[in-house]
Amino acid sequence: MNISESIKPLVIFVLGRPGAGKGTVSKSIQEEFGFLHLSVGQVLRDERKNQDSPYKASIDEHFRDGLMIPAEITYDLLDKIILNSKLNRFVLDGFPGDMDSLEYWKKNDLSQKMELRFVLFVDCPEEICSQRILARGAAGSGRDDDAASKLKTRFQLFERVSLPVIQYFEKHLYGEQSRFKWNKRRDLQSSKTFFQ
Repeated sequence: MNISESIKPLVIFVLGRPGAGKGTVSKSIQEEFGFLHLSVGQVLRDERKNQDSPYKASIDEHFRDGLMIPAEITYDLLDKIILNSKLNRFVLDGFPGDMDSLEYWKKNDLSQKMELRFVLFVDCPEEICSQRILARGAAGSGRDDDAASKLKTRFQLFERVSLPVIQYFEKHLYGEQSRFKWNKRRDLQSSKTFFQ
């Protein structure tokens, strides 16, 4: 990514409960509009598999205890991917996941070098999210948190640390208009001006 270009690279934040469909919506944005989809959860899982990673032990510990990954680790991993990408349009799925990550973003380079186009909140009832997560786990997702024993903790974590981020953006950036509810692919095309 050429960060010296006069036109700032675009970034979209996609937020929502576990199982809400953030990944599905993000992939559709990637396919329809040429954004690079970066799933924060997948980036962290990939880093966790890297035996030489200086972050592996910390990521392992936080995943095991059901805690948010330290903001500086998540930011650093995203920073490297974005700066080494040939694309200049990014959709960050699951970022920022807590207020620490949001504040870390705001005070570091990427927030100044990129244009935050908008924040997308994928709204979905907890009951449906639970069904999706369990079905995903039963289908062999390979994610150790796609299990019934982890659901309560995941939803509680969302309510405690992630929901305040959504509330922040609704209050300070967009108001209630930021609460898009896209359930069908054609809705992306009808709202394509947001992605240009």
